[in-house]
Amino acid sequence: MPSKVDSRAAGQDLRLEDIELIKQLKYRFWRSLDTMDVAEMRTCFVAKPIIHQQGGSYLVHIEDREEYLAFLPKALHAEVVSSHVGMHPEITVHNEREASGIWMLLDSSMDLLRKMTTRGQAIARDKYLKEDGAWKITETTYTRVYEIVEPLAAVPNLTAHYLREHGTKLESLDVFNAIRS
Repeated sequence: MPSKVDSRAAGQDLRLEDIELIKQLKYRFWRSLDTMDVAEMRTCFVAKPIIHQQGGSYLVHIEDREEYLAFLPKALHAEVVSSHVGMHPEITVHNEREASGIWMLLDSSMDLLRKMTTRGQAIARDKYLKEDGAWKITETTYTRVYEIVEPLAAVPNLTAHYLREHGTKLESLDVFNAIRS
């Protein structure tokens, strides 16, 4: 029969494993966001998540995974370079199926068509649910600590640009003509 100490250690090991799996989930989300891997991103969310992203110059509030996944390629398309880096996770496992987390997000993007760059820092707060044995995001919000939006003096000499090769081409977006004018 396991001792109380053994049982407690086993429970701690499971919480630590869940924390690591949640970290991997969030890192996978940010990687799939910057590469616009919509299929991979779909695996990160429950069907009806709450997504609330408030920047200094925008507000996104969506409560449907498919709507969010349809929106993203219009924002991060082949003429955008983006980077999202999450750090300092504080993950709390509430029980076997529910957890929450706070992250520090550093992000930047360059819109090569509009010749604008955005850099910032945000505090992200998430809720997670274990669904069919895998952790998923049920709610993700962020609020800016700061945001800087500036014109690009010149389009930089990009020697690599993943979304240019793999992202949604503007010609296929309804917003293309509005952006060009």
